[in-house]
Amino acid sequence: MSKGAWRVANKTFNDKHRELFPYLAQGKGDREIADILGVAHSTIYQRVNRMIDIIKCAERADLEQFCREVLEDASSDAS
Repeated sequence: MSKGAWRVANKTFNDKHRELFPYLAQGKGDREIADILGVAHSTIYQRVNRMIDIIKCAERADLEQFCREVLEDASSDAS
């Protein structure tokens, strides 16, 4: 992913989606994320599937990699 990935992701995803980035980057499952955030499993499932649709990736692993890259870019922008 090119430099500025965080800025692109920040414009593409809403707050509820961005809230999931760290958990997805760590490879956490929907139920685990739901428990952490105190929301229904179905809520996380829907958000994750929407994120997959938005970035047009083939599978969840691609979304998890995308989240890792975005967070890496965000931390390098902050330095």
